[in-house]
Amino acid sequence: MRRLLLFAIVLGLMAWGAGIARANLLTNGTLDIPGLHEVDGATGWTQVELPSGNPATMATFGNHTPPEDKPMGSVDQVGLWLRSFAGSVATPASVDLYQDVPGTPGLKYVLTAWARFETFYAGGLNNIPVFNPDLGEFELAPSPTDTFFAIDFLDAGNGVLSTASVELKANGQLNDGMWKEHMVMAVAPAGTVSVRARGSAVDMVAVSGAQSAFFDDFALIGIPEPASATLGALALVGCIGVRRRRK
Repeated sequence: MRRLLLFAIVLGLMAWGAGIARANLLTNGTLDIPGLHEVDGATGWTQVELPSGNPATMATFGNHTPPEDKPMGSVDQVGLWLRSFAGSVATPASVDLYQDVPGTPGLKYVLTAWARFETFYAGGLNNIPVFNPDLGEFELAPSPTDTFFAIDFLDAGNGVLSTASVELKANGQLNDGMWKEHMVMAVAPAGTVSVRARGSAVDMVAVSGAQSAFFDDFALIGIPEPASATLGALALVGCIGVRRRRK
């Protein structure tokens, strides 16, 4: 009977840890609320664009979830449309989409999100054509555009303690019009008060043709370190065993 009780306690602790790992800490991670096409912003998220000129907006055709999987009676499903054509080599455009949640030092955080690049999105190209006025023609130059998913760990004053990120092109995102999932993970450092889940496009420039990119379906989870969880379970079981032997 005692062994069964101890076994049940360990299973309960494991289930508790698994429950934490499954819980998405983000509000509206799918970006589908309020579900309006060509409107800035999604409930729970902050959207920052530079310069003005609408370099990003929500769009129904930027949604990652297939239409057939849309729940009955749900709002329109959307994703973030990165409108790189709003920028130029002289005045590139940048976008940050982020959400802050309470953080716990020592907890491992895992961010997953999906992205799609069209054929001529500069963030997926090594080089782009740039007009050279001295030559009177276009020549190839390195693309200035970088696209990231990131986790920022913030202190009580919203200062950034550390950042973990993945650059999407370097992580295998291709300009093939296909959705790809990316992952970022890191342990919150001492002093962490909040955790920021972020998608960013930096220095977007106009190229030609189909040149947009899209973000959708963000999830942020907090996972107790395996060693800590195991030690905690063993310590609890050990304490119960010692108390019973003393009795």
